[in-house]
Amino acid sequence: MNGMHRQQPEQPIIPDIQSEDNLNVRAAIAGNHNTPLSTLAFLSEDPIDLVRVNVALNSNCPVELLERLVVDPDIMVRKSAVAHPKVSGSLLESAFEKNEPYMRWSIASNPNCTSAMLERLAGDRETEATRFAVMGNPNAKIELLLQIVCFDEDRDVRDCCRDKLEALEPTKWKESVSAGLSLANAMECSINPDAVVPSGLSLGDTLLSAGLTNIYQTIQLAELEMKINKLGQDTPPETPENDAAIPDIQNSRRLTL
Repeated sequence: MNGMHRQQPEQPIIPDIQSEDNLNVRAAIAGNHNTPLSTLAFLSEDPIDLVRVNVALNSNCPVELLERLVVDPDIMVRKSAVAHPKVSGSLLESAFEKNEPYMRWSIASNPNCTSAMLERLAGDRETEATRFAVMGNPNAKIELLLQIVCFDEDRDVRDCCRDKLEALEPTKWKESVSAGLSLANAMECSINPDAVVPSGLSLGDTLLSAGLTNIYQTIQLAELEMKINKLGQDTPPETPENDAAIPDIQNSRRLTL
């Protein structure tokens, strides 16, 4: 009797969903955050691109799978993998060097994209989306954003960058000024080869000529505050005159005794 009720061993789930009819099931499993890593590894080799895309988009996708998906034959799989926050800076650099225009947006969107790479991506003339992604990356320095707001060829990109700069916290500006940012700095364009910049033009002149008075005044205020703080640190505290005039009563009493 016991033999009649013996449970059959469980069959593996994955081989049962390999038919084309179960594509949506495989894609859903590939994108599920609770899917075991062994299953993700299995699905990362799925013949259907959509399944591999979902593996690359899965927040739990391990680095070793992403390294393979970054060089996947399908462009959408590669784009999804490159945008993953687990992808290292060196892997992003390798993807960038392949010079695929449709990969640049994903590279620029990745929080591990370095400042140096963002500077190069800010000069991408083929797609505005890449330059928008550069502006949204937390690693984009204020100096680079100033380049974009002054020299980008597209009005929408410049306006978006202006809004981002005007929304920055004062502490961000103070940090940049402390690091050397100044309205007196010479302004040279590094992102748009078609921009005509007169020699000797300063950052302040460039901002004013572009009508960016709010940004000009923000930098001016940060510079002024830094100078005031430095002046306060360099000036020794003065000794009050009244303190100098007060005699040492205790010592004088001892002398009279």
